Amino acid sequence: MEIDSSSSPQQKLNRNNKCGVRVVGNRIYDSENGKTCHQCRQKTRDFCAACKNPRNGKPCTIRFCHKCLLNRYGEKAEEVVLLNDWMCPKCKGICNCSFCMKKRGQQPTGLLAHTAKKSGFNSVSDMLRKKASEGSELNSAAVLLKEDATLKKELVLGLSGEPEKENTLGKINALKDGDKKSKKVKRENLKEISNGSSVDDVCQSKKSKKAKLCNGNDKMETNVEEDHEKLKEEIPLPMGTEITKILDIELAPEDVGNALQFLEFCRVFGKALDVNKGEAVAVLRALIRKQNLRRGQNTLVVEFQIKLLTFIVSDSEIESSPLTASSGKNSWLKVLEELITESDLILKEFPLDWLSKGISGYYDLDLSKKLILLNFICDEALGTMKLRSYIDDQNEKFAEEKKAAKAKVTEAKGKEKSLKQKLQDEMAKAIVSNGANLSISEHDALLATIKSEAAKAHTELIEAQGTVPKGNQCCDAVRIEHQYMDNSCKSFWKLRSCDDEYAFLLQDIKIDNGEDAAKVDEKWFAYGAEQKDEIDKYISSRRDWLPKLTSG
Repeated sequence: MEIDSSSSPQQKLNRNNKCGVRVVGNRIYDSENGKTCHQCRQKTRDFCAACKNPRNGKPCTIRFCHKCLLNRYGEKAEEVVLLNDWMCPKCKGICNCSFCMKKRGQQPTGLLAHTAKKSGFNSVSDMLRKKASEGSELNSAAVLLKEDATLKKELVLGLSGEPEKENTLGKINALKDGDKKSKKVKRENLKEISNGSSVDDVCQSKKSKKAKLCNGNDKMETNVEEDHEKLKEEIPLPMGTEITKILDIELAPEDVGNALQFLEFCRVFGKALDVNKGEAVAVLRALIRKQNLRRGQNTLVVEFQIKLLTFIVSDSEIESSPLTASSGKNSWLKVLEELITESDLILKEFPLDWLSKGISGYYDLDLSKKLILLNFICDEALGTMKLRSYIDDQNEKFAEEKKAAKAKVTEAKGKEKSLKQKLQDEMAKAIVSNGANLSISEHDALLATIKSEAAKAHTELIEAQGTVPKGNQCCDAVRIEHQYMDNSCKSFWKLRSCDDEYAFLLQDIKIDNGEDAAKVDEKWFAYGAEQKDEIDKYISSRRDWLPKLTSG
């Protein structure tokens, strides 16, 4: 039965060697018209130096590209091409490419250009030559040490004063010569291991290794502690300025947090609540000026709270009369009392006996309690249907903007990729039309053009990526996220209500668990624009380190 060989699944696949002109990194590859380098075996348009030494009656055909010639052998291609008798490294017998190294029975070196430069050598060839000379010196020293030890041993035996050993010395040497061949490998291994050291030294080193193995956990813990201490020393928390003033408004340290909360609420929900620009700051100023809060006077603070309470009451189906600032049936304090008693939010350390005194009881409250009360009304407004629907709309709008930003990034990536391909195609046409290999200056000029145009496209990509929210960031209407919080209750914030003044805000909370109740001490610190880079580095280092520290 005949088998059709043409239908066999095992068919030889022809390799496509015609890839045209390509630019990869800093090299221009040309599979058709390029010149092959003996060292890297790449067919490129790089400037190459051809060997001028005749081999076996014929000219040597080996070429080295300018990069390999400089990095591996320390020779400049532009200089050697001017020499009439230049010999390539292979003709000199110093070629360190993988093929030539294997032919000489040596191991290939691999990529050593960066290692040689970091070690202070001009080229890989210089480094290999230096290492080879150091290795021969070490071998010579080992042989001398062995001969010296043998000589000392013979002198001891020859100078022995015991008569019975004088007649048996020849026999002993004869016996030793008999087993010298059988113990040759052991002695050579001993010489290599000891390298001039005694047996006690070798045993001592084994003991020390065993001791290190036993104390491995202790060493690891010590290293973790040392690394953690080193990190603290290198990137400490910069000193901030304690906040006692917001937008030129003097505040006590314990009132700063509540004031910031009120300003952020008005910034985020001002459009839904018809809060005019600057109205929140005006309310805060009026709240601090105690002289303006007189009895019977319809102040700006009271009017603002009436607006919020009216917004809350209007959300219910129950019809009610307009709220008034004075005491009575339609007083705003009566609605406030109902909210406090029915609300799930608990006002800690907040007495309610002042409500029985009417508007005068409100005026008698200190600034801290008035701020707490104002934020309580704001929090209650968040439960209304109008604000809930507003939050949903803002969240949907934020998702659409995020999607559009990601699409812009994708478009910028495609533009960058197509621009690179276009430049490479144009350069390929220019190279083909030129015909000859490029000089080093022409090669660098072409690469500079490509990199310049690619850098512009990459800048557009970076700008587009900056518009995409980071991580799981959500819209401010849903939640305002802190930038970072460490394990000691320190939170870094970027609040847009006062971002013109400060780059970062630090909230430092300390909890004192006393016998009766826990006492919370809250302080706020500010960092200016000149400290932004320091804070970014501190946050970045803590994010990298703390997860590793806690997981260990």
